[in-house]
Amino acid sequence: GTPDMVTRVYSHTAIAGDANKLVTVAITATVKSATTMVAYSGVSATTPVATSAPEAGTSFAHAAPSVDVATAGSWVVHYWADKTAGTTGWTVPGTVTPREVVLGSGSGQVGGVTADTAGPVPTGTWAGMTATSTTSGSKATSFSIVLLPA
Repeated sequence: GTPDMVTRVYSHTAIAGDANKLVTVAITATVKSATTMVAYSGVSATTPVATSAPEAGTSFAHAAPSVDVATAGSWVVHYWADKTAGTTGWTVPGTVTPREVVLGSGSGQVGGVTADTAGPVPTGTWAGMTATSTTSGSKATSFSIVLLPA
């Protein structure tokens, strides 16, 4: 169907009592998915700035889009995902820190990697980053998120 591959971002600002709570994401159809959860302290409760990019063609390399960083002290988080016959790993640029790698199984598996800047970045345009999968895929998506400081 269309779209054939979808990436979603859910955010939640933690409050007292959230520690050790179960997080549920309802999916109303049978899907192949790669799910990652990351938590950051010291970020604003306001909605982060996000951009996303589907990819066309077949490639090992997947480019997360550039994003505008308007607030000093912001961090940037990137996520890359692809659907392949068997990705066994990811390589991310040296300027970001990998936080979570999810590898699928079976045919048409979905895998992904989350990485961030591990600290504040300068204001201006943060250039898109390219992560590389071990297997070439024809379906991929990525996003970049600016986490605003508290």
